[in-house]
Amino acid sequence: MGIKFIALIQRESTVDPRMLSQRSFFASFRLFRENGQECGVARYLTDGFREVGDLLKGVAGVPNEQLQDSFLGYEMGEEVRITFTVDNEEIVSKLGFNSKAA
Repeated sequence: MGIKFIALIQRESTVDPRMLSQRSFFASFRLFRENGQECGVARYLTDGFREVGDLLKGVAGVPNEQLQDSFLGYEMGEEVRITFTVDNEEIVSKLGFNSKAA
């Protein structure tokens, strides 16, 4: 029996105070258990959805099709949810979250 998790990913931006006309984008990546308990603090990844997708696909085995379905919503600024099931708790740490908070 697997353990179900929900990844919440949202595109966020920041402005360099020295160059106000330039915006940088990054992905806010949060991980929750099925019961809503958060697995530590959010991660902020500078390579955006691609970096989060690589982690979810490589570490948690999330299918590429599931990631592609979520990409458009992410690009439009929506918070996207990706639900996946894993066999053990160590995946939480491999994704960069605190397994003790899980």
